[in-house]
Amino acid sequence: MKTVQIVVLLSLAVTLVWCVEAKGAGVDETLELPEVGGGEGKGTPLKLGERVKLDHIGPLVINKDGSTRRVTNWEAMTEQEREVAYKRITERNRERIKNLKEKLEREKPDDL
Repeated sequence: MKTVQIVVLLSLAVTLVWCVEAKGAGVDETLELPEVGGGEGKGTPLKLGERVKLDHIGPLVINKDGSTRRVTNWEAMTEQEREVAYKRITERNRERIKNLKEKLEREKPDDL
C-alpha cells in the first residue's frame, strides 16, 4: 500500500475514533460557519455553478508531495511581486502535477 494511502487511512481512523469517543462522552460539538459579510448581510450571493474569484488570497501552491498551501505573505506583496510569483508558481505547479501523475502511474498496480 502506498504511503499516502496509509496516511489517509490512519487520519480517517483517528478522526473516527475521536468522533466515537466524543459522542460517548456527551460532546456534541457542531461548528457553524460565520455569517456572510461579517454578520452585516453584505455577502456575495452565488448561484449554482457560478464561479468566484479568490485572487485576494493568492494562488494555491502544489508541494512536491502533492499537499497544498497558500503563499503566506500574498497580501503584503506588491502587484509586480504578485505577477512574478503567480507566473513561477503556475509553472512549478504544472511540473509538479505532471511528476505526481507520472509517479502515480508507475506505482499503479498492474491488475487495475
